[in-house]
Amino acid sequence: EAESINQLTTILVSCAVVQACYGLLQLFGVDKSQSSLFNITGSFYNPGPLGGYLAMIFAIPLTSIIRDGNLLDAHQQSWKKTIYYFGVIVTATAIICSQSRAAYVSILLTCLILFYPAIRDYIVKLTKTKKYLLYGTGVLVVLILSVCIFKYKTVSAFSRLYIWGITASILDKSNIWFGVGYNHFNPAYMNAQEMYFRNNPMSGYSDYADNIAFCLNEPLQALVELGIIGSLILLTIIYFIWTVRSGSNRFLLQIKLCLFSILVFSCFSYPFHTIIITLNMCICLAFISTLSAKDNRHIILSFKLNKIGRLISGILFLSLNIITACYTNELASSLKDWEKANYYYHDYRYKEALPHYKKANAFFSTDGNFLNNYGKALSLAQRYEESNTILHQATQHTITSFSYTTMGQNYEMLGDMALAETYYWKAHWLVPSKDYPLYLLFKLYDKEGDSTKVVDMGYRILHNKQKVP
Repeated sequence: EAESINQLTTILVSCAVVQACYGLLQLFGVDKSQSSLFNITGSFYNPGPLGGYLAMIFAIPLTSIIRDGNLLDAHQQSWKKTIYYFGVIVTATAIICSQSRAAYVSILLTCLILFYPAIRDYIVKLTKTKKYLLYGTGVLVVLILSVCIFKYKTVSAFSRLYIWGITASILDKSNIWFGVGYNHFNPAYMNAQEMYFRNNPMSGYSDYADNIAFCLNEPLQALVELGIIGSLILLTIIYFIWTVRSGSNRFLLQIKLCLFSILVFSCFSYPFHTIIITLNMCICLAFISTLSAKDNRHIILSFKLNKIGRLISGILFLSLNIITACYTNELASSLKDWEKANYYYHDYRYKEALPHYKKANAFFSTDGNFLNNYGKALSLAQRYEESNTILHQATQHTITSFSYTTMGQNYEMLGDMALAETYYWKAHWLVPSKDYPLYLLFKLYDKEGDSTKVVDMGYRILHNKQKVP
């Protein structure tokens, strides 16, 4: 059993090494990254998740090297040590190159836990004066590192503080206990952001506002979505995972540090919305379950089913498989329709795209991204009323400023200038740093012949701080 777990952890390290090498090849120009904005992303779309994934796996080879004893026999020891030493070097290099500050903090705290026994033994031997001097130096180092990490990307740091502030404002007596609902963060956040800027139109935080999908702090987002009750359940689960004991202490320490690393990373990013990281978390939880199971007493319930019971069980099992197969088939078919619709959409053949959007809509009727895409296609195909119907549905699941600019344009084409103006202003207050809603208002006032508003809006646009020149 230990050998199987050892082989699986070696596979995880090998996958991380491949991912790190891929990222470094992108950095050196051998291959293109997945984003035009960053030189290194690995197979991700952003260097942040790459750093988080590598920081998570980094704990496995580091623990093996520091604690030793994880390699099974002399025959296997040589090649596994090579993989683990190379894994530490290449993943650490890729993490540094990713410039992910959350990953930096994650591996620093992971190393601190790993070296804690040695540090504790060293401190015990010191005199009282030397202990105080060491504690003071430690606090000073932490403060200096915190300032350096904050100053390294000041705009990004302030953006996170702003997002966390708006997120905290969502909670009130109506949702504090049970939250706004799982996967409903975006609508709640965007509405809160709109209200903030309506009430504070001159706020300097408008430079940091954008269409936000994630909180960049998973514990805080969990609190908003699940409330205090849901968060307490999650904390209880984390507590039980952390307090698991096993005879295979080194293996268990590796896995716990993996989970601890990604938990720290999640306080500054969105790793639980990245499928590869989530998959690795599930593998780690399976490891912990396996390691703890062999050291605990289990009660095995055995019972016999008669013929009718076996028949019912068989029917239920068969029905479940049929339902799963039907769902999977429908999902695959709908994704193909969406893909075809996107092909025609990007080729400016909007009317040809609509039948495929309509087919996919039966399955993705609660997917905000799909509905926004479908609504925009309807607008470009000059089916304005249908577009607004779909876009209103979209805003129940995913709110962006683009949804409301499109609805404003639809109402303008339908001749309802009052509603067009309302939705343009709503799009503006959602993300005040974007000039496009103001430009549409400028054109609307010009069409209506309101010269005073035209001049005022033109002046406002010309003197608006440019986020992207």
